Amino acid sequence: DGAFVRAALAPTDKLSILGALRGDQVVFRVTDRLITATNPDDGGSRTMRALSPSIGAAYSWTPRFSTYANVATAFETPTTTELANRPSGAGGMNPDLAPQHVVSTELGMRGAAGETGSLTLALFDARIRDALVPYELASSPGRQFYRNASRASHRGIEGSASSTIGAWGLARLAATLIDAHFSATDSVAGLFAGRRIPGVAPFRADLSLAAGLAGPVRAEIIVAAQSRTPVNDANSAWSPGFAVVDMNAGARSRDVGPVAVTAGIFVANVLDRRFDTSVVPNAARGRYFEPGPPRTVTFTLEISPRVGRD
Repeated sequence: DGAFVRAALAPTDKLSILGALRGDQVVFRVTDRLITATNPDDGGSRTMRALSPSIGAAYSWTPRFSTYANVATAFETPTTTELANRPSGAGGMNPDLAPQHVVSTELGMRGAAGETGSLTLALFDARIRDALVPYELASSPGRQFYRNASRASHRGIEGSASSTIGAWGLARLAATLIDAHFSATDSVAGLFAGRRIPGVAPFRADLSLAAGLAGPVRAEIIVAAQSRTPVNDANSAWSPGFAVVDMNAGARSRDVGPVAVTAGIFVANVLDRRFDTSVVPNAARGRYFEPGPPRTVTFTLEISPRVGRD
């Protein structure tokens, strides 16, 4: 159940203010239909509720440049699977797993870059209470359990830029620099202040260069670069950093008799690098890494009727 209210105010033509308040109540209920003398009732219910206010303001300095500031709160409950997976192996819901609460602040700008480009830049800071942290047990590899970190923090900067290149090309760049760490020590859970949160890469950048936007043949090169990433709470193991190049090219639709033909090629991991597409935080027995595929080439050929054309 929940309710949401929002109010907007524009004191001037250049200034806009938006405020919101959201109320949530989530009820988890389990009914146990297998109760015996040796198998007690594991049923029960848990109710999680929160009020989440937010406020933001934006100011348009010129038609091509604006700044904004937001302060928001958020409430995230565990999923039913996260509640059901209990480290003790007992049935029913985990009574110790709490929802996480986030207070985030963001300052940013949006503007034009030259005649055909755009630029965005944002500073962000998120303070998390009872952060949900996944982990595995050596006795149950592959099965994720969750615990709460009393305090955690995500702060950093992110930006993006794009620009057309003449009438034929487009360049786009996006990058994020983030410091995600535990802010308090929970020695019983093995979480210590100052250590990085596993699974969060400190740096990520994506670049794409496209050509042939208006021509019969198109091509695009995509580069993804990422720093090394911690994979456990102790920060004793890391996934290596990487840079991976993909390529996409093709011919635009051409009429061949009564049909239209489109052909293309996609090459993933052009340089055939070894890298991890993702990691499993706190995986049991050191099984943290999920390797990406080697160089992969895909050809496409599409043939369709020339509907609506002479």
